[in-house]
Amino acid sequence: MSRGSTITHFGLGIRLGKRGVRLTRDNYAVVSNKSSFGRPEPYSDEWCQGHLAKTLLNFDRNMAFFSSLDRIKFATELHLFLAAFQEPTGQFQGEGDFLEVADLSVYDQVSGYYLLVLDQYCQVYLGRSTDIKKRVQAHWARTLPFDRLLFGSVSKSRLSIDSFRALDTTRVFVQDTGGPLWLAPENDMENDYILLFSDEFVCNRLRGGTLTGVDRLEIALDVDKTAIKRRQLPADPGP
Repeated sequence: MSRGSTITHFGLGIRLGKRGVRLTRDNYAVVSNKSSFGRPEPYSDEWCQGHLAKTLLNFDRNMAFFSSLDRIKFATELHLFLAAFQEPTGQFQGEGDFLEVADLSVYDQVSGYYLLVLDQYCQVYLGRSTDIKKRVQAHWARTLPFDRLLFGSVSKSRLSIDSFRALDTTRVFVQDTGGPLWLAPENDMENDYILLFSDEFVCNRLRGGTLTGVDRLEIALDVDKTAIKRRQLPADPGP
């Protein structure tokens, strides 16, 4: 539903900004010579041009990867994920169902886990928040810094959930936990939930759960360890 310069998506008003409401190759990379890593000097024009070429190649490779995915397998895995909470013999029966959401405004300042489904790309993103509505809105509104579009090499970096736009999210499921239960590590289920899906269908760039100091160091050094989720993308996306 549209209204002037905004549209309504899952009960929330979405502004029709310059980047649009769906991800495209044209709106993917917003070139900037500013560092988001605290570096005082601006990036050179040469670096920006080279980085843009790499990010667009990575974009093309990700799109080719998405196109290769089995949609029936994706639908089956989503069904099995939900069944794991709903069925009497489900792995997570008793943890609370993931309910499909039509209006995210109901989840203002509500704690829990959320699952964003991007059907066109056969991708899901699973997260947690003490304010599910606000967190999902932040995903849709954010412009990922130019120097963070690549998270690893061109052949392995996943597109961030924050690179997709609002209308790329076609379904939302929420598990209301009644509070931030994950503050106690033994109750943090984020990674367990993510692992219910095959890795090819998950666009989380990091494993779920609270990251340790070692995890953060590996990320800062861009070390290919378990904290960072990589995927092997097609070498040549073709014309």
